[in-house]
Amino acid sequence: MTLSPGIYHIHSSKTHYAFANNIGDPIVARPLMQSAMNEVWRVEPVDEEGDNAYVIFPSAPMPGAFAIEGGVRPGVPISFAMPPATFFITPKDEDKHIYVISPKGGPIGVRYAVVVEERDSDPMLVVDSFPLDSAEPLPGWVFTAVHK
Repeated sequence: MTLSPGIYHIHSSKTHYAFANNIGDPIVARPLMQSAMNEVWRVEPVDEEGDNAYVIFPSAPMPGAFAIEGGVRPGVPISFAMPPATFFITPKDEDKHIYVISPKGGPIGVRYAVVVEERDSDPMLVVDSFPLDSAEPLPGWVFTAVHK
C-alpha cells in the first residue's frame, strides 16, 4: 500500500515538541527557517522512480523545501546534499497513518531516514544513518490528510 497524493500535516510519531512562543505542540515537518507550527505539505508521487517514491513540497507558494540537515549519529559523521528532491515514503503502521521518510540515494550498507534532533535548542529535521544490520527501528512520521 502506498501513500495517496495530497495535502498533509506531517509530524513526528515520537513526542518531540516545538518551543516557539512557549507552545508545546508536537514538532512538525517545516521549511528551513520557518515556523514549526501549522505547516502543511503537498505530497506527489514520482512515477518513474517506482513505488513509494514521492516529492514533498510546501502546500503554499513560499521559499524553502522539505527541510532537512545532515545528521550525525554518535561517532558516525555523515554528509548529505540537501534537500534531496525525492523521498521514499514507506508504511510503518498504516492503521495509524505512520510512514518512514527516507531520502533517495546514499552509500551502500546504510539506511537513511528523516528524524528530529534538537539543534541549538530548536528541533530540526535531520537525515540520520542507521546500519543495515541494526535492530533499531526506523523512525516514523504521522501523515494527517488536510481536507480542503
